[in-house]
Amino acid sequence: ITALAFSPRSDSAYLLAAGSSSARVTLFDLDKGKEVASYSEHKDEVRSISFFEDGKLFASAGKDGIVYLYEVGQKASSKLADLHLGSIEAVALIPVRLDAEDTLATPALLTGSADQTVRIWEFARIDVSKKDLARQFRSHSQPVTAVGFNEKHGRIFVSASADGTVKLYDLMHESLTLTGHVGPVRAVVIAPDQSFLASAGHDGTIRFWRAAERVTDRAEKDRK
Repeated sequence: ITALAFSPRSDSAYLLAAGSSSARVTLFDLDKGKEVASYSEHKDEVRSISFFEDGKLFASAGKDGIVYLYEVGQKASSKLADLHLGSIEAVALIPVRLDAEDTLATPALLTGSADQTVRIWEFARIDVSKKDLARQFRSHSQPVTAVGFNEKHGRIFVSASADGTVKLYDLMHESLTLTGHVGPVRAVVIAPDQSFLASAGHDGTIRFWRAAERVTDRAEKDRK
């Protein structure tokens, strides 16, 4: 098993999606204790799994450089290709809202790749072949290994890399570089209240960074 993701909604928190080195994606119902769906679309190892905030849409990314989208309760999947020049190591389905008052959001893709880039893709949920590259960041000097997102207070997102750094962004530009790990950083996550983030690396350490508020303040100033 190479990737796991729970549904983010309380009414479907029993749903767990898993990806594996055998290129398989499986959806489990933990309340019933059984597998409810299985997909064999990828041609190589699955590297990352992510649910959208509605708990219905989820995505998988793989070493084959492809992202597949799935709807809970549906057998079909949708393919998004030509996103990167290498393996897609990290994916997050992020909400896009026109303004802070919007309660409904459309999904976009945040992807990190072995080609050292972080990209944001907008796509049509009905026809995912209609996709547009909304943002691209070439901030790392080695493959991107993880991405994380937090929409609250400025829609901050973060990336980690084999170059040992963690980068923070505010959708428009890179805002901060965090250094301290010795060797590749493998995982990163932003706390729900955005008071800190955590990163884990090959050096066997987990580091907590209280830097997100500073980036948030900058994002707020930029919008004003």
